[in-house]
Order: sequence, then C-alpha cells, then structure tokens
Amino acid sequence: VPLDVESLEVDAVAEHKDVKINISGNDKLENATNKIVVELVLNDEKKEYVINVLKKDEKKLPLLNNLVIAGYLNDFQPERFNYTVKLDKGIKSLTIDYDVNKTYEVVVVGNENLKNGSQIKILVSDPKADLNSSYVINVEQYNSSLYIWLAVGVGLLVVLIILLVIVVNKGKKQNKSNNKNNNKKVESKKNAKKVGANVSIPEVSPITPQTPITQQSNDNSQKKSLETLDI
Repeated sequence: VPLDVESLEVDAVAEHKDVKINISGNDKLENATNKIVVELVLNDEKKEYVINVLKKDEKKLPLLNNLVIAGYLNDFQPERFNYTVKLDKGIKSLTIDYDVNKTYEVVVVGNENLKNGSQIKILVSDPKADLNSSYVINVEQYNSSLYIWLAVGVGLLVVLIILLVIVVNKGKKQNKSNNKNNNKKVESKKNAKKVGANVSIPEVSPITPQTPITQQSNDNSQKKSLETLDI
C-alpha cells in the first residue's frame, strides 16, 4: 500500500455463529512489512489468518499526457497502452503528435513502410526513476475502393429488389382488376340470357288481302264513259 495509508479496515465473517473473531495489527501501519492477524476462537480452539501488508513508495510509470494521430486516433487514454488504426493501402507512415512530461524521453519505432500487421511503438522512459512504458499501435490496411464498389453493388441490388416487388404487386393488382371485369361481363351475359328467356313473342294474325282502290276507281270511270256514248 502507499506510504500515506495509516490503517486498514478488515472485515471477517465466521461460518459458525459461536466463533469469536479477533483482528489485530491493522492500525498504525509502519513503512515496512506489517502483519495483520485474524484470530478465530471457538471454545478452546484457535485458528489464525495472517495478512502481510507492505508500505512503500510507489513509483509512477512515465505516461503520455496526450496522443493524437490525425484522422485515425482521437480517443487516447494515458493508461491504455494498446490501439488499432485502419489505413487505406498506400499509406507508408503516420503523423504522430504527443504531449509528455519534460523530464521523460520518447522514442517512436516502426512508423515507416507501414503495411497490414505493422506495429508502431511509442516508448516513454523516465531516466531518473529508471522506469519505462510502451504504447503499441496496431496497423490494419485495406483497399477502400473495393469496399466502395461493394457498397455500390449492394445498393443497386436493394434498388432492384424494391423495383421487382413494386412490379409484382402492380401485376397482381392488374390481374385482380381484370378478373373483376371478366366476372362482371360473365354476369351481364347471364342476366341477358335470363331476360331473353322470360320475354314472350306475340302471335301474328294473317293479313287479309284487300282490293286496290285505284283499280275500282278506273272501272267506274270506264262505265260512265260507255253510258255517255250510248246517248
């Protein structure tokens, strides 16, 4: 534990309710190894558990305050040591910016001739404390144009499927409409047949021939002419 810790709170629970628990050595911790004793007492039986606690000056690792790789890494955390960046093919190196304590030394390794699977290491050291830390950036490279064409192809396929669905639905609606019209025509023909079957045709009486009026008139005129001549 750090040097500023003076005591530790220890909680212990026994399996049997009649067991008595005594805890000692958890107060007034010294700047060395401290022994905390947990004693269990049941009747005349005793059992001890010992916890060793070491107080020392913990030295902090040398860390970067900030790390930025423009366009690829913007979520840096000082105590996170592993990152992954995805690059388009053809990128051979990255522009790396960092902020660090002036007493620390920083060395960047592997930031050249990048390819899929490359690793960039940022080594931070504290010469006075003889401590080091390392940040690793894993490189993944891919062909972005391939993904673009793939996305375009998928988009076109979706559009074609939508158009096909529209055409099929339109065809179904047209078929339904035609079927309705055909059914109406069939019903109209059936109704017309029924009406024709119920209509009765009246009987036509024979026509009696009549003497032409013109002929009778001519005979009468001839008779009058003959009577005139006899006089």
